[in-house]
Amino acid sequence: MLNHVCYRPSPFELGFSHPALCRLQKTIPYKWIMNPDRSAAELERPWIHITTPSKKVISGVEVRGCLMQTGTFSVSLVDAIMRLWTHLDDRIHSDYEKIGLKYKHWRHFLPAAFSCITICPCLSLPRWSCYFWDFKIKTISVLDPMLMKVEAIKSSIRHEEIVIDLHKALFACKDRFFSGWDVSSTGWSTFYLTDFPPSKFNNTELYAVHYARNFTGDLLANKLKDASESNLSEIRGEILYLLLSMAGNFGYKPQELFTALRQSEFASVSFPVLNSAPLATIFVNVLEF
Repeated sequence: MLNHVCYRPSPFELGFSHPALCRLQKTIPYKWIMNPDRSAAELERPWIHITTPSKKVISGVEVRGCLMQTGTFSVSLVDAIMRLWTHLDDRIHSDYEKIGLKYKHWRHFLPAAFSCITICPCLSLPRWSCYFWDFKIKTISVLDPMLMKVEAIKSSIRHEEIVIDLHKALFACKDRFFSGWDVSSTGWSTFYLTDFPPSKFNNTELYAVHYARNFTGDLLANKLKDASESNLSEIRGEILYLLLSMAGNFGYKPQELFTALRQSEFASVSFPVLNSAPLATIFVNVLEF
């Protein structure tokens, strides 16, 4: 959801961006967790354990099943990724505040569970899409990864009723918790955007979280690697790395993965002595290298 309270500038306008990862940072954790020889004892432990804004515990088994090439994202993982995108935005704003530049957040990521508990739009399709509310110009943008390079009417037919229900639920929430926010639920325009590379069915969730992170209001700031989707493991690896390194993740920290990272050419010059340091500390040091 694009949140324009006070009409703040977007991070895209300001030139803000999330930390960039090198290829090794994306591939080492991904190859490690996808190794078929991983023990069940390691994978059954909670790899992602966050407590804010709500508690979310995800096992290594679920993480691997979601991020493998033929996997599908669970609602829990998408919620964790929305928390991750929020965390990365928070870091950007915090870094700029340290040098005297203070900007309010431009966007707010709703957890997928919000939609599922209310009307289950993602599960009823059954594929993932992304919906954006722009409160500045009162527009709703709909991006369905499976309905790209087609006429917008096809996307409208599939999503029109979902948009109506989501819109009602969103404003019921606003009226209850933000009664002083003077914006009407009427007079909104809906746009079904279809001019982006299409997704295969088993990758719609990957595209949806990518849209959430990169949609500027009318276009994508960054595009996925290849429309042919022959190999999207790097973006999966990036998500895995960032989830494991996210502040507030108190999940399992496998020492063997530390070792694999430290033994790589990149990690050998950037990783501190591991000892008993938490995974988040180790990874954040690399992110800021």
